[in-house]
Amino acid sequence: MPSFLVDESLPRAISRMLADAGHDVIDARDAGLRGAADSEVAARAVAESRVLVAGDTDFANSLRFPPGQHPGIVVLRLPNSWSPRERAERCIEALD
Repeated sequence: MPSFLVDESLPRAISRMLADAGHDVIDARDAGLRGAADSEVAARAVAESRVLVAGDTDFANSLRFPPGQHPGIVVLRLPNSWSPRERAERCIEALD
């Protein structure tokens, strides 16, 4: 089962629900990465062998974050009209 680092661009509910589902997960805000540069967040994920889960499309840039140089990056594009809980539920469905 993969470990995850959830970027601050997503609701905390996603971190909580991943943890509740039995995943090893760290929220960037709880890891001292609030406001950190994308490169710093990605480096932390790599250092801890965690899949990065983000809503920030900058992480989809394969020139900045080339495949094979990280455990994985999942960029979720979820409607802001959905509640944080609904976004978290959809995220869990997608990751499972």
